Amino acid sequence: MGHPAAAGATLPDGGPESRFLTATDGVRLHLLQWSGERPSPWAVVVYLHGIASHAGWFSETAAHLSDQGVTVYAPDRRGSGRSGGPRGHLDRYRRALDDAGQAVRLAAAEPTRCGSSTPRPGSSGRPRGWTACAGAPAPA
Repeated sequence: MGHPAAAGATLPDGGPESRFLTATDGVRLHLLQWSGERPSPWAVVVYLHGIASHAGWFSETAAHLSDQGVTVYAPDRRGSGRSGGPRGHLDRYRRALDDAGQAVRLAAAEPTRCGSSTPRPGSSGRPRGWTACAGAPAPA
């Protein structure tokens, strides 16, 4: 698996933190992370964009969620935004799933006020969703 870059950088407008992950094939994958002022989020969301897009398209919604105590992750798909790889090209669908899984695992490691957000493995052993935190406290 790839590893987060040693340090991220907060964008000049006080917006999200800009980070990079390294995919298993060495491609640098860009990720934006919005974290609120609260010490621990009450929820974590991962946005995945489509073709000919980038993570920044989620800025307004992600900033609003962050203000409400939700941490938001939005990776740039390889070949899009600030991620490496040939522009607009994906040689294998499985590669896109592996890249998305890497971002989901990073988000799943985020501690929340409602406890673990560990992904449930699917039949392939890859994450397919989170166990819900019933009765999680909403922000005050």
